[in-house]
Amino acid sequence: MHNKRILLSSIALGLMMLACSVTGKTATPTPTAPPPATPTPESTSKPLSRPTSVPTTTQVITLPFFDDFKVSKNGWPEGSYQSDYADTTYAIVSGKFQWTIQANKGVFETAWPDLPPLSSFTMTVDAQLISGKPDRSGYAVIFVGSDGEQKYVFEISNNHYAVYYYDKATDWQTIAPLTVSNAILPAKVNHIKVVAADSHFTFYANETDLFRFTDNRIPEGQPGLGAEVFNAGDTSVIEFDNFSVTNP
Repeated sequence: MHNKRILLSSIALGLMMLACSVTGKTATPTPTAPPPATPTPESTSKPLSRPTSVPTTTQVITLPFFDDFKVSKNGWPEGSYQSDYADTTYAIVSGKFQWTIQANKGVFETAWPDLPPLSSFTMTVDAQLISGKPDRSGYAVIFVGSDGEQKYVFEISNNHYAVYYYDKATDWQTIAPLTVSNAILPAKVNHIKVVAADSHFTFYANETDLFRFTDNRIPEGQPGLGAEVFNAGDTSVIEFDNFSVTNP
């Protein structure tokens, strides 16, 4: 099923996945640039009010999954989407999955494949900010709960990383505050990895272990991608490549 899931919310500050036919997509108001603060009430942080696209037919796939984005496949969103929050274009460009986000209010966009529910996995992706303001843009890997209303977010902005938890009922919570790491390469390709073993999560950038935590609030879910532009009027271009989900 090709799903376009949209979660909209206003976040205070902070930084912040296939077989042939399915994707979830979400747009969410965003945090702003460093230094971070705990995201604010749900008005994604959000009043959740944006519509969700009509689901289409789907084929659930199994692991291992890999997409090098050399051709358009696997049901990732493509084309342009306009909303009060952002004008966003998704495209396969020169073997990369490119997101162009023009923020109208600040927005966090997500997309994920319809994998079977997972509790343990390894997810990797190469990501890079191509254009935009490094301290006012971010890209992320996410883990979305089966009901679509919870998620973990591991986000990189410039040379910082942060980890968040979101629940529709309780809004955003900071798990790891915005932190500088020499392992992150500003304006260059960063290889991101998340290893999940039931409720234990380890986050890496360029094979450096950055952060670990244990949390059982999302027992099963789906890995995916995210990108954020913090401030209205800003435009960022972010590219993803070599997205994989395997058994741990």
